[in-house]
Amino acid sequence: MRWTSSDAPVVYAGETYVPVTLGRSEPESRNELSRADLTVTVSLNNPSARTWMQSSLDSLITLTVFAKEDADVTVVWKGRLASIKPTDATIELLLESIFTSLRRPGLRQKYQRVCPHVLYGKGCNLDKAGFAVADIATAVSGTSMTISAAASYPAGYFTYGMIKTAGGVFRMITNHSGSSITLIRPVDFAGDFNITIYPGCDRTITTCNDKFGNRNNFGGFPYIPLKNPFNGSSIV
Repeated sequence: MRWTSSDAPVVYAGETYVPVTLGRSEPESRNELSRADLTVTVSLNNPSARTWMQSSLDSLITLTVFAKEDADVTVVWKGRLASIKPTDATIELLLESIFTSLRRPGLRQKYQRVCPHVLYGKGCNLDKAGFAVADIATAVSGTSMTISAAASYPAGYFTYGMIKTAGGVFRMITNHSGSSITLIRPVDFAGDFNITIYPGCDRTITTCNDKFGNRNNFGGFPYIPLKNPFNGSSIV
């Protein structure tokens, strides 16, 4: 997306920047603006921000801020979207400077028994469409609901999975037993109770292999010994 705070479209480098209502917070205290973290505020109805708010931010979303004075255009800030915070009337995009990546360790995966990958995300590489179960939610009350199709699967099959509404909103499933599903928090169905549910994973190699047939992408180290073979101390 290409936005401008101007009241008219701006064309730069062959691209058109569309005027939208937006604001920017005062940068954090830094010697250089380019190294500061920013908060960009847009309207609650901004379609791009609403899409990012409903996703898990698995994909990298970057922002480049240009300053235009007459014919001169300069880059004053670059960074990535770190998190999103909706308010009553706006959506706040919390962004961190590109310089913060220089402070991170190069290797971030831990030596652990369970898999660190996000289910259906990068590293896991499962296509969630292949595990989707479509149905209609009934007896909805807060975080609890009844989904008849879920009764065809063993208890816990959808636990730690997710539900997707017809409006594209995702919610994590915290418990599944029979046709009963419990969500991490309520969801607004907006009158359309058609949903899609996806099974969950407890991140063990047994579940990865037996439930999803995805052992080749398992990212944990399930065979870590319980005790250090050299001195007998615990290493887990």
